Amino acid sequence: MVPVHYSHDPEKNDQWKSGAIEKYRTENDDWQGSWNREMEMDFSSVSGAAAYRFSAANFLRGLEYSVSLPLCLTMDFNVEPCVWEVAQIVRGLVCFIDEIRLSPASIEEMVREFRNKFPAHQGELWIYGDATGNGRNPQTGKSCYDLVRLYLRGYPASQVWKVPVVNPQVIDRINAFNLKMRGVDGQVGILIDPDKCPELTRDLKEVVIRGGKIIKVKKREDPYFYRTHASDSASYLVFREWPVVRALMAATPKRQAADRRYQRVLGAMR
Repeated sequence: MVPVHYSHDPEKNDQWKSGAIEKYRTENDDWQGSWNREMEMDFSSVSGAAAYRFSAANFLRGLEYSVSLPLCLTMDFNVEPCVWEVAQIVRGLVCFIDEIRLSPASIEEMVREFRNKFPAHQGELWIYGDATGNGRNPQTGKSCYDLVRLYLRGYPASQVWKVPVVNPQVIDRINAFNLKMRGVDGQVGILIDPDKCPELTRDLKEVVIRGGKIIKVKKREDPYFYRTHASDSASYLVFREWPVVRALMAATPKRQAADRRYQRVLGAMR
């Protein structure tokens, strides 16, 4: 073992430390966390509760791809890294069979990689993802999903778009994913091929949450920089198909009010 902390370097005095801290402060919004992790070897800045609850039963190697079942492509838009998950739903069981990861990446490159992996799918193509991808670039006038449609032209599968207008709350998305991984009845609802989906596998093991928010870092030198993107992508699909009850209730306030009025009428009749 050798000492690696900066305090063991005689040239790194208090003046050097002040200058180094100032550099971190100007380069990174989360400068304190980055400084603690990289210079103080203190990783408490990414500590928190594990965001995802999983077991060995959620991982299965060799998941098979069906050319006729709907193919689910779910997207999270980042330049570096960009991670999309590919899944199929088999009798209510979500099987994550592959993922596309490029860093850095353009939407054209991501779609090209998807088409190379699945060139002749015969079933439908269901598309999920981040609602912010609907926003239009002020320079081109096109959204991320406009570009996806453009680069998917000529693809043999008919497309079914399942992208929400507004993203769900992060905590609702995580709860939906956790509940689907193992339901209240103990049944496993998600299977992941760890060989084909290494980024999603690492996310489930390493992503942490604090104060109802997923912790993210912006500095590329930080190993945690690459986390959260795969699990964000996967959870858009799960929430769209199996939303948590709280989100459903919030989405139907008029119906709730009508139900309460109806209950009061029944009470009066009794």
